[in-house]
Amino acid sequence: MLQPRSPASPNESELESALPNVPQLNAAEIVTSMESFVAVSDTELGVDLFRLWRSGKVLLPRIATVYEQDNQDLHNTGFQESQAFNRFGVASPVAAPWQALRDSLVTLFADMATTIDMAGDALCSIANAYAEVDQEASTLMQEQITSYQADPELPQDPGPVEVEQPGDPIVTQVGPDGIEVPVR
Repeated sequence: MLQPRSPASPNESELESALPNVPQLNAAEIVTSMESFVAVSDTELGVDLFRLWRSGKVLLPRIATVYEQDNQDLHNTGFQESQAFNRFGVASPVAAPWQALRDSLVTLFADMATTIDMAGDALCSIANAYAEVDQEASTLMQEQITSYQADPELPQDPGPVEVEQPGDPIVTQVGPDGIEVPVR
């Protein structure tokens, strides 16, 4: 029969040898390190604020759009669902679990799209707040934003996120062939 082992109690030298070799910093080194981090030029700050703005206004909203589209595509699977899960007048036993799964995923993708979009708004607010206290950095940031928005080759703000929730009506249209289909 196996006997439980008592935990070995390592001595202090074993513990020290197991820890990674972490350099110790004194207060003067920390202050010097922080000063070099904080001491950026207005040009550098303006560029960083522009990058922060672009991340919040363009990049994160474009990611949110992917979740928005997934949300709408999953929501649209409810179109004519009663016919799809009805065989010879008998409801399929998979209909209810499928609806629950779909509704959960619709909610998940809606939450993801909204959260990512809100994170983008927060980044823009942060960039604008910093720009309010540094006029030179603000001017540079605004120049870069204007230049960026004027370039049709660069991705732009995709606009507000519009998500569906379980139970929302499915918008449809009738195509030229007379077939009704869901609209994204």
